[in-house]
Amino acid sequence: MSDRVLCVDDDKTVLEVLRRVLSPQFVVVTAGSGAEGMQCLQHQGPFAVVMTDHQMPGISGLRFLMFVRESAPDTVRIMLTAYADMKLAMDAVNEGAVFRFLTKPFQMDRLQLAVQAGAGQYHLVIAERELLELTLQGSIRVLLDILATTNPTAHAQSVRVTGAVVAMARCLSLPYLWQVECAAMLAPIGLAVLPKPLVDKYFRGEPLTASEGAMLAQYPATGSALLQHIPRMGDVAGMIAHQQFPAGFWQGKSAPTSERIRVGAQLLLIATTFERARVSGEGVVPALARLDAAPATYDPSLVAALRATMTAQQGGEQRKSIPVTALQDGMVISRDLLTRHGLLLLKGLTAVTPVLHLRLQNYLRQGEIEATVEIVEYGRLN
Repeated sequence: MSDRVLCVDDDKTVLEVLRRVLSPQFVVVTAGSGAEGMQCLQHQGPFAVVMTDHQMPGISGLRFLMFVRESAPDTVRIMLTAYADMKLAMDAVNEGAVFRFLTKPFQMDRLQLAVQAGAGQYHLVIAERELLELTLQGSIRVLLDILATTNPTAHAQSVRVTGAVVAMARCLSLPYLWQVECAAMLAPIGLAVLPKPLVDKYFRGEPLTASEGAMLAQYPATGSALLQHIPRMGDVAGMIAHQQFPAGFWQGKSAPTSERIRVGAQLLLIATTFERARVSGEGVVPALARLDAAPATYDPSLVAALRATMTAQQGGEQRKSIPVTALQDGMVISRDLLTRHGLLLLKGLTAVTPVLHLRLQNYLRQGEIEATVEIVEYGRLN
């Protein structure tokens, strides 16, 4: 399928020339103003390349490219202008992150080569991002599935929190979904350095001594430090480091300035609080009410996103028994699952993953677990 190119210019003759020159190789969309170009970008994208004139009535080409950089950062940006001067070129590169800067009248062969190079750069960016996201997330998932065999309780919370965080991030249409998902999956990593009895006590919701509370309070910073030296994980590490910080903290003068880290950290705090309330026996409505009652701790706009994603209602859970052989990835086991000898295989309200599914199948073959398991399905939240 041909790449899509958006050309923006207030001169209809120029747009017709660009369409004629580029159409044999690309799907060309044209716009007669910066405002029209913004509409095209939002409703007809994604575009591999955006090319715009600078001098246009209303929204200038530079302002339009800054909008493109913010709303479609993967799209490669090219500027055309008859007013070539050093300051404009510097502004275009620094503020609009322009890939190429071409002057009018342009040579057709140079124009074609610039757009071809832009499309090539676009595919490199997409391929690198997909490789990073899919490889990194896949590796983390494998490690967390292995964690399920050594600490089912920690794994169960990680799975539930990750599900809630991803649902909220999608509801909010966050462009950095992979970072918040990785942060959610890795949020408990700092617990690995704490004594197991303390971790178990924490997950059971039991009161902690002052000394235990002080040790536990350090696990976000520990987890963040473990990730600091991994390339491109800076935002993830920041979200994990601040996962216990209340909403009011971010209004202080000494608070981090990154909106991405603020939102990610708040999503972790909200999802963790909500899921711990659910595990302790609270229904969806009371757990959400707990969050609503503390707006200085939990950002109300993010709590609203959680509410919008919830499909369970108090008293609306459907529980049924099915054969272990009929389990599918994503199904939620309703109760703790123990072997005949009392070994905890997984905690209640844990979603089935491929590794967990295989593990249960193997225990079933050995006669260590019952042939059926109870799962929970959810109705709609009123």
